Amino acid sequence: MHHGVRCQDSIFEWTIYEELEDVAVEVAGHFVSLSRSGLLAFWRRDLTKRFETKIAVLDDGDKMTTMSTGLACLPRYKMVAVATTAADIRFFSSDTYRFEHKFSILWLPAVLVNMHCYNSEKLSCGDFMGKVYIINLFEDFFKRVRRRANHLGPQKVTFEDLKKGRMLGLKFQSTAKSHLTNVAKETLTGHFNSVTHVLVDEKRLYLISADRDRIIRIWNLRTPRCLQVLKFKESEFSERQVFASVFLDPDYDRLIVATSRIAVLNSSHKEIRKTAHPDSELVIFVGYSSVFECFITVGNKASVSMWDSQSFSLIHEFTNTHVTFNKEGIIQIVDVTAAGFDPSERRLITAARDGTIKVWNFHLGICLRKFKAKFSVLALSFVDFQIFAAGSSGLISIFYDDGEATIEDTEWKPIDKQTIVSVDTYSQNFLASATSQGEIMVWLWKNADVKLRVKEDLEGPTIPEDPDYPAKAVVKDRKNSSISQILFLRTREMDDSIGNLVSCGIDGRIRFWSVMCTQKVNKWRLLSKFRAVFRECDGVLCIATDRKNKYLFSGDSMGYIRVYDLEDYYALYGSVPSNAKKPKMQNYEKYPFLRLQRLIQYNHSQHSKFDAEGGREFGFAPLLLNCFRAHMGALLKVTYSNETEIVVTAARHGSIRLWKTSGTYIGHLGTDEIMPKFKHMPPDIQAIASPLTLHVFNNGRKPHWERAMNALKRCRLGHTSEETEEKPFAWIKKKDVVTKEFSEDFTLHRELEKRLPRFPGTTALKLQLHNVQNIGIDDK
Repeated sequence: MHHGVRCQDSIFEWTIYEELEDVAVEVAGHFVSLSRSGLLAFWRRDLTKRFETKIAVLDDGDKMTTMSTGLACLPRYKMVAVATTAADIRFFSSDTYRFEHKFSILWLPAVLVNMHCYNSEKLSCGDFMGKVYIINLFEDFFKRVRRRANHLGPQKVTFEDLKKGRMLGLKFQSTAKSHLTNVAKETLTGHFNSVTHVLVDEKRLYLISADRDRIIRIWNLRTPRCLQVLKFKESEFSERQVFASVFLDPDYDRLIVATSRIAVLNSSHKEIRKTAHPDSELVIFVGYSSVFECFITVGNKASVSMWDSQSFSLIHEFTNTHVTFNKEGIIQIVDVTAAGFDPSERRLITAARDGTIKVWNFHLGICLRKFKAKFSVLALSFVDFQIFAAGSSGLISIFYDDGEATIEDTEWKPIDKQTIVSVDTYSQNFLASATSQGEIMVWLWKNADVKLRVKEDLEGPTIPEDPDYPAKAVVKDRKNSSISQILFLRTREMDDSIGNLVSCGIDGRIRFWSVMCTQKVNKWRLLSKFRAVFRECDGVLCIATDRKNKYLFSGDSMGYIRVYDLEDYYALYGSVPSNAKKPKMQNYEKYPFLRLQRLIQYNHSQHSKFDAEGGREFGFAPLLLNCFRAHMGALLKVTYSNETEIVVTAARHGSIRLWKTSGTYIGHLGTDEIMPKFKHMPPDIQAIASPLTLHVFNNGRKPHWERAMNALKRCRLGHTSEETEEKPFAWIKKKDVVTKEFSEDFTLHRELEKRLPRFPGTTALKLQLHNVQNIGIDDK
């Protein structure tokens, strides 16, 4: 950006004086600027001023001050057109030594607010009333104007004569439509204030828009999607200055913004980042905003990124969301511990370890509200204008944010000193909080009343004391009881047989609870407990569901994602668990995992049977629709976009990937390249993928096994079914004279001997043929 280039007046129009091959003009290729007071300037490409003049914007005998409203260049006729608030268009000679007013078009029906001249032949005009018309310009008229004596003054042409065709060399052409009528095509949303400028990059098919907040957005007209958001600092443009002019220089790929200062933004090809949040170790939040149709990710090192939902490219990013200053005045980043959308999905709320809570306009990176809790915030939840914050020492606070008033409610008295790791709300009355010790409390949050205390009684064997590891019993108990996340199924009612609360834990299990809180009845019941991991040492770190609570998504510490069917799983009064029923026929086509052989399904179901240290599994697990490995490391966050039907998973070091529920790999945030067909899985997963994951990624097919069997059949070494019409030895029966009985084994033996390499002094190997069978997965 160029700084320090100042003007005498605020510039509202900035354009270029095009350079033509057959016309020689000294200002060709120069920039042209115009202020409201009529200050016209020509600038070289290096933004040094070439010529400046004050255009007379007063009519003869008129004492009322007029202002400039539009600018257009006519390089073929060596003129510049200026529109004013006197409802006229004034044409000036562009000769810097004799800059003269040549003629004017008077008494327009309304003041022009915009003009554009195409190839010096068509002058497009848009007026204050919303009407658009075109004035065709011809060489004959301008020849007469140039021959006109200077002492006669500028020639005056009325709009009525122009409209009736009385002026030779000027032709009026009206458009068929007016902007007073409704326009219902291609509306691009994203600006929070009125749009002041709109430009089109015809080379890239980009649209550039600027608003009164000094925010510039770049859109892709093919999609159409917002590709980039540009925001200036206060030191670059003062707070009161609004962009008076925005111009796109297509020859040098530059965007020029003008007020009392001139800013030049150069277009540069920036490599698309392969990962999000390079400075963050963990991804705290992953979400999809249906309002703005974009993905939002939050890293633990105080960074927020906004991604396009179709190209998966980075739109906007702002850092240092939570900072503090040490004694020396040096900025230090405070780790972000929790984040989430408000119910409208228009604002982002982040919480830090020092207790600060901020409400963000994530499109602009502007902090709208700021709160301060007296504890380290570890979990957030939202209902209407209420923000629930929970964290260390079992404390919970409510913050009200209605856009006008900001009120902090009194902190709830903790029931115990256990750290709260997850909270979630049910309707507008109940709040559930889960502690690191495995206890779930259901609160009536309007009066901070604890209605239920939910905790499972583990009946595992007693852990003997170990002198070398004194804390073994404590660590083992913490692993068996610790909760990672809780989730309310908000579409379900509170009933004794309906599972409306889900929890997952470090022990690798998912639990379904029935929670009832009414005026007379407050009780809970554990409906099911099943393991959702492969190994004993793994745990379930995150869970998510869709808006209608038809699916449950879980992510474990090994990087596997699981999709469960919740449609008939403890959903209604007296409902039967779905795993007691067979999958629907359409599910077999959608989910390749269901088409696996019985052996793999049997092995996977064994993990939900019995655990000697954690007690016997309880109830029935829901139908497992899909299971595959999504990341090499622990899967930290999982979310589901209902609008795009995309599952988003996040791992360490900013690895964020997108999937279909069927297991189809879509891509990862940070690139807009289309995945080719042969790259249907991440390369790191492909290197060590298990047969289960490969089966899902290959859509239920076994391409390598199929190629091997086809190769064996071509060599006639494999098993041939009885339905095969080919008979390799039918030619023997057609001969009349047969000297020796041939067998298939003998013939294959001789065929293999011919193919084996022979070396001097050696003899062929003795081959022993065995019956080759088609061994399936079902065979043990």
